[in-house]
Amino acid sequence: MAQGELLSIPTMRARGGPLAWGLAIVLALTGLYLLSGLVFADPGALFRDENGALPRPLRFNAVLILLIGFEIAALLFDNRATTRDFAELKSRVEAPEERWTAWRDGLARPHGWSAFAVLLGGVLFGVGINELGAALGDVRPGGWRGHRVWIQLLDPLQFACLALMGVTSLRRARVFGQMGSYVRVKLLERDAVKPFARTGLRSAAYWLVGSSLASLLALDSSAPTLVFAVVAVTLSLGLFALLLPSLGVHRRLREAKTRELTWLRRELEEARHVLADPTRDRGDAATRMPALLAYESRVEHISVWPFDVPTLVRFGLFLLLGLGSWLGGALVERLVDAALR
Repeated sequence: MAQGELLSIPTMRARGGPLAWGLAIVLALTGLYLLSGLVFADPGALFRDENGALPRPLRFNAVLILLIGFEIAALLFDNRATTRDFAELKSRVEAPEERWTAWRDGLARPHGWSAFAVLLGGVLFGVGINELGAALGDVRPGGWRGHRVWIQLLDPLQFACLALMGVTSLRRARVFGQMGSYVRVKLLERDAVKPFARTGLRSAAYWLVGSSLASLLALDSSAPTLVFAVVAVTLSLGLFALLLPSLGVHRRLREAKTRELTWLRRELEEARHVLADPTRDRGDAATRMPALLAYESRVEHISVWPFDVPTLVRFGLFLLLGLGSWLGGALVERLVDAALR
């Protein structure tokens, strides 16, 4: 098989950028929603509940539509980024051709019957969540009853997209984790491990941003505890997706660090014996000892993960600020609205 074929990951090719596709999906669903309301609802009931405010189901559906657009955009964007990282690792990973073939196939999204099974599973899970939410929550009518019908349609569709995103993300993370076991690593040169860090951070960002958006559903849900339970699961998947691509290279870096420290301490012990022996020339050992100690300290502080702690802290704070601003703004809006009634 030719190298060019190995670097071509079989995925759906979409014309236009991921953001354009995500926005198109959001606009299409919004247009269908409004059209159905204009046809089947009284305009006053479409945008106002019995208290004259925006109906809670309408706000709930707006977040679902945003989630669907985001998940599709994330899938398309990840196709491009994964293809780039896969190609970059070709020169840094020593593995037989059959391994590359298996990895290339593993990076593809589910297709055919496999994709159908994943999407159907997501739809069924979404239907189950709707039924459980109706059983746990106090569902009150608000404005047009068609809002509830749209929830029954959008929620399973959102979970179908989420299921496809989850399976694809975890499959790709597992492949990068395997590739990391074959990568050539040098402790003082981190370029070879950057694709693993990018893959993990990118996957975690998808899940954390999606979880942040999904948490807004709790503000208008009749069963907010159920929403937070689902968000807790997606946040856990985000942490898993962050670490899984780096497990293989983490083992390689840890082994390389152990070997380097073992050699250094052997050299330090030898230099110490020379310095302690008055019958031997101490000049060379006295010169090498400070350099060896400095190098040992540097090696001990080298991270055995492809990302360092400051990067993870900045990444987490960035996402938490976004989550806090969205939730805080939404909560303030609800409080002000309640105070003015």
